[in-house]
Amino acid sequence: MRAPLCIASRARLVTCVALACLAACGARPFDSKSMIETLRVIGVRADDSIPTPGADVSLELLAYDGSPHALGADGKPRAIEIVWLGGCADPSGDLYYKCYDGMQPALDALTAGTPSPLVGHGAKYTWHVPDDLISRRASNGKSKYKYGLSYVFYAVCAGKVVATGATDATSPRLGCVDAGGAPVSEDGFVYGYLPLYSYPGLSNQNPIVTGGTFDGKPPSTQACTVDADCGAGQACGTIGTCLPVIPACPPRSTCATYEIKPLIDPSSAEPDPLQTLQASAPRNEVVYVDFLSSAGVTHAGTTNVVIDPVNGPRDDYAGTWEPPQKAVGETRLWALVHDNREGLTWWSVDVVVR
Repeated sequence: MRAPLCIASRARLVTCVALACLAACGARPFDSKSMIETLRVIGVRADDSIPTPGADVSLELLAYDGSPHALGADGKPRAIEIVWLGGCADPSGDLYYKCYDGMQPALDALTAGTPSPLVGHGAKYTWHVPDDLISRRASNGKSKYKYGLSYVFYAVCAGKVVATGATDATSPRLGCVDAGGAPVSEDGFVYGYLPLYSYPGLSNQNPIVTGGTFDGKPPSTQACTVDADCGAGQACGTIGTCLPVIPACPPRSTCATYEIKPLIDPSSAEPDPLQTLQASAPRNEVVYVDFLSSAGVTHAGTTNVVIDPVNGPRDDYAGTWEPPQKAVGETRLWALVHDNREGLTWWSVDVVVR
């Protein structure tokens, strides 16, 4: 058993039941954190991860339902609801659960179904950073800069997101129930939060990903409706384009691996004031990449560092993917490109395992 790995950003999964189930108890002795076997939040990003007070920051959540229960008896994906709760800024001690006492207006709006800027639905949400987020609090005495802190909470649910009615200090205020009002099983609910730090005069844009390759080739753009529309070694995917067909990897076999490589613009590495201050020399951000898959196992390459602050861009960051042991049909592979100031961009490619 390995410990669960939360997303490599400031997005924190508080209840995190999906990730708790994801701990490395799979059939293979590999790094199973890379396999998505339940409903999971893959990433949460802001269009500016260091937002300016008074700005509207656009947030986006990427989720994937890899649960064995993802498809119903009719073969259709189960419905997933995403809810956001905003309205928390500069909580006592910077503790996320200190937001809970002030969340009642948002919870009331959610329960009543009334529109509110404190409640969002769907994969995207806009949070307005208070104008006085920084100016109203004194410096904490441990940083050269004054700062402000906003928290935005989210829930991803294979059912309906509801207010729990919890009143103790640390219990989550959101839960997930099925059509009958019963709590949804652990593989169908993820609850978490995204901290957003604001500093005077600072901002941070996400890494720039211009595309990517699988097994050395960019994804096909050929449209299709049936497999016959595609070339040799391809099948028609549900997205209506031709996808590579990959053979499953039988148990105890030596299997082929396939390279995954996002293409990253070198300008993604912006100047990093903190690194510059510590080094007493100009330094840019670190840009790095992680890999995930809905089936099979992904591994980092020689390094997952894409842009080193001292030596600049590298080219040996591609990951590899080993197919699963059985034919699972369409499979999605993700590359999550981060910078060390909480910027995040994702890229994905689909294949068919037969």
